Amino acid sequence: MMIQKTSLSFALSALFTICVESSAETVKERLAATPYHLVYEKYADNNWELFVSKADGTGERNLTNTSDQHELYPQVSPDGKRLCFVSDKGSGRNTVRSVYVMNMDGSDRKSASHVGPTTAIPSFTCRRNIPNGM
Repeated sequence: MMIQKTSLSFALSALFTICVESSAETVKERLAATPYHLVYEKYADNNWELFVSKADGTGERNLTNTSDQHELYPQVSPDGKRLCFVSDKGSGRNTVRSVYVMNMDGSDRKSASHVGPTTAIPSFTCRRNIPNGM
């Protein structure tokens, strides 16, 4: 799956316009017709997981499916092909936070760092000289 290549502000503006200019009955129909997807974290089965769904909320899929890790703070790459996020493993003082990247369909998950409990929220950069493996 690839999220349509567009700027975040345009996508949010388009979704906002659909919601504001439509009656409650047609909002879901108009969102269903857009090419946009939502990526979000959700607490499911006593664990934080990353999910993706269509803009209207249908077609929800769990991208991470890990019972021993909490995945948080998903960020979509500018081209809509990759996702970066943090993953917490362990509990209390033994928690280790790592940054991961993967494809938007949940495949090809790779560790990007393994730095500890104070890792900030990850994000993509628009620099052109990023190694191909990231």
